[in-house]
Amino acid sequence: MSFAAAMTRYGDKVLIALGRKHWLGDGRMIRGPLADKIGKSFPPFAYFNNAFNAAPAWKWMLSIVPIYEAIDGVPIEKLDVNTTKVLAVTGGTFGTYAMFVYPRAWLLFACNAAMCSVHSYNLYRLSTAEKLEQK
Repeated sequence: MSFAAAMTRYGDKVLIALGRKHWLGDGRMIRGPLADKIGKSFPPFAYFNNAFNAAPAWKWMLSIVPIYEAIDGVPIEKLDVNTTKVLAVTGGTFGTYAMFVYPRAWLLFACNAAMCSVHSYNLYRLSTAEKLEQK
């Protein structure tokens, strides 16, 4: 693959793929001298200021919070059916996508599989509660 073979337009910038793994750019979400200064004095800020580190952490929260709520016994009435459906489908869709990318994104797959399964379980809880109410 030539150096310029994989060019993608992203906003006003052109990102050039290096081989099949790396993109030019650093993934920082907050830029500028103040962000650089905070990142040097507080390394966790620099770590989570990178989209490649922050996005999976945020996505895991979409799985961990419902797991806690299911174990803790949060009432079914507090669950939003539409949000639960969308998150279950999103987990299944991106879990499948994680198996098609190169290199294989096993942690991304695990995150999305957890999201799909926990929200599918919550949908099951919702449907069971509706059936019991109808009786």
